[in-house]
Order: sequence, then structure tokens, then C-alpha cells
Amino acid sequence: MAGLWVTLLLAILSFLVIYPVLTLLLGALTDTNPVVDGFSLRHLSITNFLAVLANPNVAEALANTLIACGGGTLVAVVIGLAFSWIVVRTNTPFKGFIAAASILPLFAPPLVAGVAWSILGSPKTGLINTMFKWAGVDCAISQILASVTAMTRLMPTVYTRLRPCSAFSARTSSAMARVWSAG
Repeated sequence: MAGLWVTLLLAILSFLVIYPVLTLLLGALTDTNPVVDGFSLRHLSITNFLAVLANPNVAEALANTLIACGGGTLVAVVIGLAFSWIVVRTNTPFKGFIAAASILPLFAPPLVAGVAWSILGSPKTGLINTMFKWAGVDCAISQILASVTAMTRLMPTVYTRLRPCSAFSARTSSAMARVWSAG
């Protein structure tokens, strides 16, 4: 009975992974839309893929993605490292609050977080951009908000991964200090 469940779950997982990847690959290598026109290998060619890559919008989208994700990752590492260091290596008050606040974004579903940030940062109707326009500043901050979204999703992971390292480092440095002071 367990083998049947495993087989069924693997079949569902395979469908949920292989079908979208195959659709994306066929859409990139043919001049048809597999979602609308169905699967067709008539015009299978690498030239279609190269035509998409030559599109300047694709290069701009790739650059925006790398900037947003790279910026978000960098900020997440800095904040996660700082929080883990503060909680483990210092005697700051409210350690429990900082530790809880560090993992709080894990409890927000990604869909809810994405919708919330897109409502706040929509270029024309977003609350933040509307406030900037009201103040006389004409600036679309959607790329910055994409970085913030990436950061809020990654920072708890960085924190939870670095906290044990900080604790080990604290124990090691304390032991080394005792050895050196003993002479």
C-alpha cells in the first residue's frame, strides 16, 4: 500500500515539474505557443530561442532580476548575520524579541507577501509611489521593492543558518580565551 502512495505522489510531482518545464522549452524552441496551440515539433529550431534572446526587453528583464535578487540577497545576508550575532554574541536586552522577529517572515505565505508588496509598490497606483508623487518626487521604486521582497524571504533562512555558527564561534572563542589566559 505504501508503494502505491509513493508511486502516485511521484507521478503527481513528475507531472507538476516535467509538464511546465517541457512547455517552457517547447515554447522557447518553436514559433508556436504550446499552451494555446498544443505541442508541435514542426518548427523546432534554436533560431526561435536566439530571437527571444536578441530582444532588448529580455536583457532588461534579466538585468532587473539580477539586480533585485542580488540586492535582496546581499541585504538579507547582512541583516541575518547582524541579527544572529546580536542574539548569540551580545548581552543585548530583548534577545527573545529579536530572535522571534528574525523568523517572523517565515510565517507569511509568499503569495500574501508578494501581493502586499505589489500593492505597495505598483508604479502607478502603489501607496509608496503615490506618496512620492504627492511629495513631488517622481520615482518608481518597484525594483527596490523587489529587492525588499527577496530580502524578507531570505533573511530568516540566513538567520537560522548562521545562528548555530555564531553560537559555536562564541563557545570556541571563549574556550580559546580561557586557554590563553591560563598561560
